[in-house]
Order: sequence, then C-alpha cells, then structure tokens
Amino acid sequence: MVSTRARSLGNQPESSTTSDDHNARLQQLNDQIREREQQLAILHAQQRLNELEAQIREDTFIESRPTPGYSPQNRRKIRPQERKINDAKLYLDAHVKQKWLNFVSAYERRGGATPLTFDDMLSHLEMQINDPQNQRRLASQRFQDAKQQEWQSIRDFSKYLEDWEYYLPPYSEEQRMDNLRSKALKVLRTELDRRNQEPQNYEELLRTLQTLEENMPERRRAIRKGRPAIFVGNQRRSDKSSNHRNKRKREEQTEINRTNQER
Repeated sequence: MVSTRARSLGNQPESSTTSDDHNARLQQLNDQIREREQQLAILHAQQRLNELEAQIREDTFIESRPTPGYSPQNRRKIRPQERKINDAKLYLDAHVKQKWLNFVSAYERRGGATPLTFDDMLSHLEMQINDPQNQRRLASQRFQDAKQQEWQSIRDFSKYLEDWEYYLPPYSEEQRMDNLRSKALKVLRTELDRRNQEPQNYEELLRTLQTLEENMPERRRAIRKGRPAIFVGNQRRSDKSSNHRNKRKREEQTEINRTNQER
C-alpha cells in the first residue's frame, strides 16, 4: 500500500506538468483562432463594402479640400462619399470600426489636404489585414518610391503621400515640407525656387505649389488629359481619377496578404 501511494505521489508532478502543457497549447490555439476570426471579420467587412459600392454605383472623387469659397456643386460632390462611408460603417464590427475612426481622427489632426473618400476607407481596411511590421515595410517602400507623375496634380499627390504617412513614424512639419518639395515635379520645384518668399508651413507650401501649377498651361493640359490609357483584355480603360490609384494600392496589398497566408 505504501509503495502504491508513493508511486501515485511520484506521478503527480508529471501529470501536473502535462496538464499545464495542455492548457498552454489550448491558450495558444485560442489566441490563433481569435486572430484568424479578426482577419476573417475584416475580409467579410471588405466584401460587404464592395457589395455596397456596387449597389451605390457612384464614382465621385473630391480633388481638393473644401474652402470657405467653394461652390454648392462641390458640396453636392462630397455628400455621396460621406454617404458611402457612413453606410459602410454599419457593416463593420466594433473593433474594426474603431480603427477606422482612429484613422480619420489622426488624418484630421494632421490637417489632411483633401476629404477622405470611400476608396481611402477600403485601402485602410485592407492594410489592417497585414501584420504591423509588414504594414510599416510596405508603407515605407511606397512612400520612398513616390514621385509626382505628369498626369497627377500636386494636391492629389500630397494626398497619396498622406495616405502612406499614417503608417509611418510621425514626420515633423519641416520633414513633411522637404518630402513634398523633393518629390514634386522638377518644373514646380524650379518655379518655387524663383519665389522670394519661402512658405512657412506644409499647408502654405501645398497651396503655393498648387497655385504655381494652376498657372502653368502645360500642367493643366497634362492633368486634364489624365493618366495614359491602360488596356484590360481588349478594352481600353481611362485612368484619370485617384479611384484607380487606390485600386492599384488595394491590389498590391491583397497580393502581399496572399503571400503571407501561403507562408
């Protein structure tokens, strides 16, 4: 009897250790399941957003931030974008919705140059599927490679930079000004250097560059002409709005997500 009890006591630590291992494994699996459920929730939200976009069937892009003197026509253009975003938020769970609201708040604190659009919302949601390290790597690469294109207005280009800045460590006002100036078209930089008065902040620099651009007939023609047509299958498709730019961003992010899942 003593021998049997001794064996029982001797086996107790091993059983306890095994139980702890099982609990740790279960906790690990639960964490993985919660993480996967979160990713699936974002993907489901994205699918619902795409369905909603197809239902609304409105393709409006706001090219500049509203100013005190903007017209009622511009006011009407803003409303469809706001309606899309507000309707889309109904399909988001609380966690994903809060991330979007945080993104909007951060954008407004930075004094974003243009109102956020529905495509901005889609791009942001897809970025949430990436792990933080991959988000920063992708954003850093896209930001460093960015250069204003001939068909791209300086205000549209500044919006593109701001979209990626959100995922990077904050830049100072001076750094943001240097980035915009160095990445703008050479013809704009040349005209800017001829001015006697140096812009004092980012918003003033952007307004100055926009004014210079609007006074250049060749720039107005290039922007009006838009991006050179691209071909999908046998169909010719114009690519004049930033909706197509945001679509390319989403395709790049989706490809990265697919690669991560395969790993």
